[in-house]
Amino acid sequence: MIGLDTNVLVRYLAQDDEDQSKSATSLIEKNPETSHFYINHIVLVELVWVLQGAYKLNKQNTVNIIEKFLHTAQFEVQAQNNVWQALIAYKEGAADFADYLSGQNNLTHRCQYTATFDVKASKSKNFMLLE
Repeated sequence: MIGLDTNVLVRYLAQDDEDQSKSATSLIEKNPETSHFYINHIVLVELVWVLQGAYKLNKQNTVNIIEKFLHTAQFEVQAQNNVWQALIAYKEGAADFADYLSGQNNLTHRCQYTATFDVKASKSKNFMLLE
């Protein structure tokens, strides 16, 4: 298994740098039956920020991309069930994907809630607004 950095996924998805995109595509598509790649939570959070910030993708398109990684056997996503739960909350909520993923990770580690000053995140059942 090979771990992927955010910049490799961005080049693979965006195809906006000839040399780097070619290298990323070659790595990922070389042997799809035998090549497996690991995507950790930090990479997913960075990917969402880059896709929405630099590439101006909307929430639904970003969610669709993350879901494709989750559905593709070639990719192993860290704590995949937490990512699914975070995506569900993200689709319906106003907070950032990173907030929902953080809250879900904390919940699965037996936290009662995640304390926050983020009003948007506090609307989720996994958070408690501090005043």
